[in-house]
Amino acid sequence: MSAISEKEITKSTLKFLKRHYRYRERDGLTELSADRRGAGGIVADGFVSFPKPGGELFQATFEATSLDKRHEVAYQLRRPLLRWDASAAAALLAAGTYAYGFYASWWSLARLGLWGCLALVAFFFTLFYFAYLLLGRSWRRYRYIYAVEQFKQYFADEQWIAIGEDVFANLHQDPYYQELRRQCILHGFGLVVVRADGRPMMQMTPARVDTFKDKRRNIALLEAGDGKRQLPPGNTPNWMQQFRGGNLRRYKYQLLFCLLSAFVVGDLMYQEWQQNKVEDFEDRDEYVERMQETRQANREWREMDFDFVIDTPYVWPYPIRSDIKPYEGVNLSIPDRPVAEVRPDRGLDFSRRGFIAQLEVEEGSYVYDCSRIRQTDKPLYILQVGKYNAFSAATQRIEQLRQYDLAASAIWLGCFGEMETGYALYLGLLFTDIRQAREALLNYERVLGDDVLGLEIRVRALNPK
Repeated sequence: MSAISEKEITKSTLKFLKRHYRYRERDGLTELSADRRGAGGIVADGFVSFPKPGGELFQATFEATSLDKRHEVAYQLRRPLLRWDASAAAALLAAGTYAYGFYASWWSLARLGLWGCLALVAFFFTLFYFAYLLLGRSWRRYRYIYAVEQFKQYFADEQWIAIGEDVFANLHQDPYYQELRRQCILHGFGLVVVRADGRPMMQMTPARVDTFKDKRRNIALLEAGDGKRQLPPGNTPNWMQQFRGGNLRRYKYQLLFCLLSAFVVGDLMYQEWQQNKVEDFEDRDEYVERMQETRQANREWREMDFDFVIDTPYVWPYPIRSDIKPYEGVNLSIPDRPVAEVRPDRGLDFSRRGFIAQLEVEEGSYVYDCSRIRQTDKPLYILQVGKYNAFSAATQRIEQLRQYDLAASAIWLGCFGEMETGYALYLGLLFTDIRQAREALLNYERVLGDDVLGLEIRVRALNPK
């Protein structure tokens, strides 16, 4: 099957438009012509016009494209615009990323050095640049179609694009045709596909409202002396130069963003360099003034009144009664916990000649015989806080210390063959190392602070029999 020529597409489209506009109101005859040209290299393959009621002239133009002129309706990437936009976006993102990392202390000039910071910025710029190129290729901003861009340069009441059926292999899946269709819908252009037998298939009609809002020029389209479609060599229209990268002024905003980003990064590096370069020196007058201010502050501190009124019978640190509730009101009275009654000891109870062990404050006391401590020949050390002749007196004192969160125990001195008898009251555990006993003594003295309980703690050595 032979390809449909551009002349056949133009002839078929003119017949189609004559039928399409036959019911439009008019005050004169319809004019049909092919190959109209206007100022600035504007070319219209087909032209339809007729006077509307009131004398205004209706004009409709179309662009006819055959297979050999497929480039007129197949989109091409605006590579210069895409690269300039990618450069501007990458420069802004690289500068923003560097500034954010700088203020977040992720990197600095002192840590990486000048060349390290420049390499980091270059890495960010390259990363964002190629990411933008990869994503931007599918954006409509960077896809231009010759026929569509030409229609944007001049005003006509309605504009059509007519293509041969063989221009695109598949009208439903071809990405170039889909992009042509999307741009026709966006700008309000009509689209016609001419079959091989000359029958036109209308895909969409032009918009009745001007989507460009009077931004296009009114150009007179005149009949050309010849029917040639191509422009003279070296006479590229001005409106096409911006898409070929010939006009650098078109990218002035992108260039401005690049320069602004470079200024931000350079300013950050310069400020850090200046801070590292400057060293603060204090002269004699400043030193004397600072010393006077320090002496005045110390004098005021020494003259402060450090007397305090305390509304509780106990102060921090320990001891604090564990059975007393916290302060809950102005007139709160703290009841004392009843103390176990002390009964007179009627002689020594030989069944209790051992030691009273209390490992934790929450636990009760346990009485063991002397055999528990006769298993070692090494000296033992205790933190003695008192000595009592009666078993009941020792247990009473243990109960009192428990109320202050102090774990106390008592041991019968007869277990060690001491000359004296009675019970030695001590805090904590039995120690086999004198150094551990002394460290425990220091800890208790630090915890008890002001000795409101009247405890005299000392390290005592006990020698087993």
